[in-house]
Amino acid sequence: VDSTHKPMPEYPLDAAELVYPGEGDVLVHDPPDPFAVAEHPLRVACMDACALGAEACRRVLEAVPDAGATARVHALCQACADICTVTHDLLARAWSEGTLPFAQAVCALCARTCRACAGACAAHPEVGVCGPGADAALACAEACEAVARA
Repeated sequence: VDSTHKPMPEYPLDAAELVYPGEGDVLVHDPPDPFAVAEHPLRVACMDACALGAEACRRVLEAVPDAGATARVHALCQACADICTVTHDLLARAWSEGTLPFAQAVCALCARTCRACAGACAAHPEVGVCGPGADAALACAEACEAVARA
């Protein structure tokens, strides 16, 4: 017998806590999901911003070489395009599958990545597509932050 094993303490159960089918409220219930409506405005805005962010970052990738002074921009735009795509796809399913907490965590990561990408793009105004890329990444970051906080 393992002497370190301790038995589970007794949980005193009050008869008033028991609820039977058809009687009163349920004993345990999930709180209402604020995003239960498939076309929730935060969800739609975030999906749209992610799609635009991914597209803008891909344009930057086509214009910016993956070497020298723009290597960081290229790497962050690649990461931003990837996470924006994943976030968009997850949000497309999250509301129907009840995976909102995971979608919110991914949105928080997407927002951080988009802000880093926007900062890197802003440092290179000489590259024409970097300005619109930074704007799209910031818009995506704001939309994702709104979902992550909701």
